[in-house]
Amino acid sequence: MSITLNTLFYNLILLLLMNLVFNIKEGLSILEAEAKPDLLSDIKILTIDLERMIHPVISKKLQNKGITVLLNSISGFDSEFELKSSLEKLNVLLSVQIAVNSCIYIKVPIIKIDGIKHSDFGIKEKPSQVESEKESEIIELCCRSIDFLIRKIRVDMYFENDKLINMICSTLEEESNVQK
Repeated sequence: MSITLNTLFYNLILLLLMNLVFNIKEGLSILEAEAKPDLLSDIKILTIDLERMIHPVISKKLQNKGITVLLNSISGFDSEFELKSSLEKLNVLLSVQIAVNSCIYIKVPIIKIDGIKHSDFGIKEKPSQVESEKESEIIELCCRSIDFLIRKIRVDMYFENDKLINMICSTLEEESNVQK
């Protein structure tokens, strides 16, 4: 077996475990039984451990994307005085100017999950590395399975958030006075 296949299998198993942990957590919340705090703590730690072990390409696709609101404001102040007495250090105020400029930036992420390719894992795509046609079919099957699990986990964890962000993106695309 090649390194590519081992890497894909390892990440596929981690995704399956993450999906199982999420289903257990959902099952506990549906039952609304008084779960032992130790069990909930163990599930939380297991989730964190799985997120650390999974490949960065996959964990980036599993991240919860949020909307960022930035307020950028600039203010300026200018005043002019006329010297009345240098001995008494007195000045007369002639004018005061103040200028304020502000704008709001709303950063809305585009949630587009591209399919996983074995080259995403830093393994170069060369036919000589693939030992046989059977192995390349298994690699393709692993990539499709990883894609399916990523989509399933995102739906289970972030469905409402993704739905809201996609709705905002489609609304902003229709607006003509929005800078993109």
